[in-house]
Amino acid sequence: MSDSLWGFSELSAGAGWVRLAAKGVSRRSSATAYLHEMPSDRLTLALNTTVIEILFDSRGNAEGVLTTRGAIRAPQVVVCLGALHSPLLMMRSGIGPGSHLRSFGIPVRADRDSVGENLQDHPLTGVTWSGKRSEATDQSHGWETAVFSSGEVSDEELDACVLFSTVPAPFADSTSNRLSQNSVAYTMAMYLCRPKSRGRVRLRTADPSAPPIVNAPLLNDPERADLSSMVRGIELIRRIAAQPAFSEWLGTEVEPGERVIGPELATFIARNVSTMFHPTSTCRMGQDDDAVVDEDFRVRGIGGVRIVDASVLPSIPTVPPYLSCVMFAERCAELMIRDSRLDDSHV
Repeated sequence: MSDSLWGFSELSAGAGWVRLAAKGVSRRSSATAYLHEMPSDRLTLALNTTVIEILFDSRGNAEGVLTTRGAIRAPQVVVCLGALHSPLLMMRSGIGPGSHLRSFGIPVRADRDSVGENLQDHPLTGVTWSGKRSEATDQSHGWETAVFSSGEVSDEELDACVLFSTVPAPFADSTSNRLSQNSVAYTMAMYLCRPKSRGRVRLRTADPSAPPIVNAPLLNDPERADLSSMVRGIELIRRIAAQPAFSEWLGTEVEPGERVIGPELATFIARNVSTMFHPTSTCRMGQDDDAVVDEDFRVRGIGGVRIVDASVLPSIPTVPPYLSCVMFAERCAELMIRDSRLDDSHV
């Protein structure tokens, strides 16, 4: 499903249009595609409500959740808070690294060091130029085309994605000042498809309103391979920009600047690396003992709890994880319907 979003029937190295989840001329989120079209008698939304923890019965099976508006009883709990907050809810419910939970006075229900570990994201950098001419249409969504490379920035297949933007998207704070005298500018951004860096998510306090402590997985791999790959990514962008087709569009390289090469380029990237906001893999799926959920999205060793979001991805996908999450939700719904029918058949 993810491949079609990016305009490829089979994802491979090459260029194509960036397609959008849209209906007509309107962007289409999972909320508008599912929740807004759900019959009102089949869905109850509790707005402005925070889930504090999962509730369990005497046998250790989930029986609902405790919220800031009281308890909500349910035979199954499906957690979909994303890669940063799903592990927090698990920890507040006693499922996570035992010593970490005990430090906040949280009783340990299942000692799982893997909850909150393995955080992954796509690191992002890019090049911005002043523009020689403006983009003609007012229908642009900003990021029009994608180029996937293989073996250009690392030894991996499908190692990087370059996105072309028809608007300036500077990565350094000082760039906006340098662009102020010329409002026409363009950016090519590059993210690593298969980063080696890993991070983690931990509780700041037991208070559900407290933000998490996030050790971001950006350029922290011990061998500095991600930083080296991003340097080669900037070099790839510059080779693309040097093609004749761009000569009438791109002016001076404003950021990082054509003279910024070698160690200076590595320093620029290290100081200005950004994120594609694609956090994944903090409650990963698998069949090994360290996996948090099984292939049916069930939290291992805990009855009545499933996790269905980007946190269950064992590793970050090459493309944005949005459609993977939609696919997971569809599959989880099928599994829950199957399980309910099996339960009914045994009554």
